[in-house]
Amino acid sequence: MDNLCIPKGLPRSEVGELALLVNRNNIRQKGEAIYHAGSPFRGIIALRSGSAKLLSFDQNGNELVVDFILPGELLGFDGMSSQ
Repeated sequence: MDNLCIPKGLPRSEVGELALLVNRNNIRQKGEAIYHAGSPFRGIIALRSGSAKLLSFDQNGNELVVDFILPGELLGFDGMSSQ
């Protein structure tokens, strides 16, 4: 993941500064939401272990599984454009 996450040419001194922006070990319990539609954008999320479901709801409020998120996948890109 380092090759994808750290821009090439970034000086070592700035890698330390970048590390200050990373929030690690944000552990969630089974069934606990990572974020909800309409939540304020707080950054890109990298799933390190476990799995997650991307859910939607139909007109009657029934839960629909849209996708499964597995370790190594990134979430939250949709929030970058819409804030």
